[in-house]
Amino acid sequence: MARLIYAYGLSLFLLLSCVPFAQAALYTGSLSAGSGLTATEDWDDPTTVLSWTVTNEDPSAPAGFSWKYTYTLHVPKKDISHFIVEVSNGEDPFTASNLADVTGAGEYEVQLYHPTGDSGSNPLMPDDLYGVKLEDWGDKTEVTVSFFSDRQPVWGDFYAKDGTSGGEHNPVVLYNTGFSATDPADAPADGSVENHLLVPDTVPEPAVMTLLLLGGVGLLSRRIRR
Repeated sequence: MARLIYAYGLSLFLLLSCVPFAQAALYTGSLSAGSGLTATEDWDDPTTVLSWTVTNEDPSAPAGFSWKYTYTLHVPKKDISHFIVEVSNGEDPFTASNLADVTGAGEYEVQLYHPTGDSGSNPLMPDDLYGVKLEDWGDKTEVTVSFFSDRQPVWGDFYAKDGTSGGEHNPVVLYNTGFSATDPADAPADGSVENHLLVPDTVPEPAVMTLLLLGGVGLLSRRIRR
């Protein structure tokens, strides 16, 4: 029995040594038109700026949703219709259940979005984008949206649009210049990596994984005592 307990203890130590515990984090970054953002028509101006803050230090975080994502988009004119922040769509895809306390947007949804023609919902989008679509904030040239998530940050993409501009009704859109490139696998950090921004991943918070692991070992120890 003692050998069995020792074996489980050793296994627990080895597993926990491979699971990173959650640490306090605060990341900030920004991109602007011509410097990390590709913009058209009225938004093709250096005052067009997308900035973000990602932290797990907010004391108002709901239980199980430790990461807070805040995005601010400013454009010089032409009201912002909607913007889409990429989320991961892997074996465990991100859904609306991975969001909590969304503020700054009257409506939001999570799904796969496709490029459309000039008169469609997502004109000039470089490629498909699985993400959180945020909208319904009235007529504004600056919008700040935030939400909590149980998913930690990775590098991803962004897209926004208004209507059209000019006599030929050209679409007014905006997206990160790295949109069509492979998302970097770099660790989260301040600033930007290859013209990407921080977005929620499909990987749960490491601390949650640790708790699940401890729970499983607890069940095993109870079986041993029996």
